[in-house]
Amino acid sequence: MPNIDPPLAERLYDAAYNGDVDGVARLLNGGETIPAGAVDAALEAAAYEGRSDAVRLLLQRGANPNRVYLPNHESILHFATSKTSRPAERTSVVKQLIAAGADVNSRTLVGVTTLCYMRDIRTRGETPLHRAAAFGSEASIRALLEAGARRVSHLLQLRGHRRCRKIYGLFEP
Repeated sequence: MPNIDPPLAERLYDAAYNGDVDGVARLLNGGETIPAGAVDAALEAAAYEGRSDAVRLLLQRGANPNRVYLPNHESILHFATSKTSRPAERTSVVKQLIAAGADVNSRTLVGVTTLCYMRDIRTRGETPLHRAAAFGSEASIRALLEAGARRVSHLLQLRGHRRCRKIYGLFEP
């Protein structure tokens, strides 16, 4: 059986997801035609996994920091603020996305399945700030607020968001 490499878009996504910056660079510089949307999808993967160096490279190569997943409008910032792992790198990712022009006030649609969690969770019209308050570091929250993120008070009333209320309270003007 011949050894057939997966499509370029899949290899690029996997390299970004795993933080293989050399692999991302090799694929971007390899001379193959990069499919439309592949660099943005790789940025989404790198941001979701908190892969700061991969995010930096992909942004330098023209990835769109405002890409949204159309079925639910989750942005790259939503993906970056949806996990607790690698807090320092994740904060770096958030700051890089903001510097690249990411919309800190983008909102998901309401009632649509999210891609960020491994169970049937529905979006609630939340912003990246809400996700950062639930899962992120104080530094990520501060970066979003300093970039103009607005508090979304209706989300603070939702059941199960005690941590959000507590953290938002730390940053009262």
